[in-house]
Amino acid sequence: MSFNLATILTETTLAAPDAPVCRLGGTTTSYRELDEQSGRLAAGLQAAGLAAGQVLAVQLPNLPQFLIAYFGALKAGLVVLPLNPLLMAPELEYHLGDSAAALLIGSEGMHAEAVKACEPTGVPLYLVSMGPGPLPGGARPFSELFGAAPLDEPGGIPRAPDDTAVLVYTSGTTGRPKGAELTHFQLYMNSTIAGCSACAATTWCWRCCRSSMCAGCRR
Repeated sequence: MSFNLATILTETTLAAPDAPVCRLGGTTTSYRELDEQSGRLAAGLQAAGLAAGQVLAVQLPNLPQFLIAYFGALKAGLVVLPLNPLLMAPELEYHLGDSAAALLIGSEGMHAEAVKACEPTGVPLYLVSMGPGPLPGGARPFSELFGAAPLDEPGGIPRAPDDTAVLVYTSGTTGRPKGAELTHFQLYMNSTIAGCSACAATTWCWRCCRSSMCAGCRR
């Protein structure tokens, strides 16, 4: 059986395409827009030569681009490595090296430590730009990673349910941080068993929660 966690985005888009998925500074992003943009990113990541199972590190604050990067990486069959934007260069260097990250997506204005960490590791750095100015040496714009059209597979490249979807590092309280592997199916169950995303209903079934919305809210 094949399965990709990004299916929850695609199916919710089919159920409620114009519903808001996030709001920032007066700008609203719909499920349709997130699905389309993450699909284009997935296609671009494939075109850039990233293969299923490779790790894509994401060091972003609470921005819509985090959602795009998260679901785009999943659709491309990659493993998402979320990183705290406040990590210092030695910590970032460790995480990037230990996970064998293929590239890092960061944010302009919070990139100084990322630049320091990417230089010795050789990990390409792509930054979400906040203005028209030039990016720091060696960094490339996040927009370069987008393909002209979304990935052919709307729900993402098929993966096994027990394939790793997200890699989260521990705090390293008793030693060096260790990567905890979260599978596609584990995260799917975590997002659906909590109930309907629209009305917070606590009862659920496979039929209703395939789109993360209950039958009542999908009508």
